[in-house]
Amino acid sequence: MLRAAPAAVGVLLLTFGQLAVALRTPDQSKATHSGSQEGSCLEISDRETCENSRARLNVTCRGWGGSACLPRRGAKAESITDPAICEQALLLLGVETLGWGGKCLAPGAACGDITSPHACGDSKARFGLTCAGWGGSSCLAPDDSARLITNKTICENSMAWLGIPSQGWLGLFCRPKFVPCAEIRTQQRCKELAGKHKVCAGWGGHSCLEHG
Repeated sequence: MLRAAPAAVGVLLLTFGQLAVALRTPDQSKATHSGSQEGSCLEISDRETCENSRARLNVTCRGWGGSACLPRRGAKAESITDPAICEQALLLLGVETLGWGGKCLAPGAACGDITSPHACGDSKARFGLTCAGWGGSSCLAPDDSARLITNKTICENSMAWLGIPSQGWLGLFCRPKFVPCAEIRTQQRCKELAGKHKVCAGWGGHSCLEHG
């Protein structure tokens, strides 16, 4: 009788396992299948297989992003690494982008997300972003600090070229020149000067306020 116990337990566990599968809700089954599909897409390493994944692997993927096969869920602009695909991403993949700026830019991207000097200089026409220009290693916003400028020549011409005031190149970095608070054009920059540098009192609703 004791020897039969393990076999009985095994049968009982098998029965419970089958019952659990039978009772699994459609949503649970769908979620498991969906997760499997997403993982399978990411494992595909060539464009041809990705674009024919349904026929070859019975897996539905969004499409080829340049260096990876994108899943139907969770595909983002940042996952696209090919400029041509990025520019046509909405049509080809159903993924919304602003376009190629050294990398594929998502809606809501800022000047600092642009990594191409040429794209930075043409940011308004291409992405609808008003940027000051290229600072040597990054694309700067109009109210960025001159400290972000990494090129000596750009620093020495920062006001003329970028509209960003500076006190010149100090050997290792471009020294910022603080402008009167009333001339600060954005709430974000005003908050930075008020909080970090204690230069201004804060944002007054329509302009940046001086102390006192």
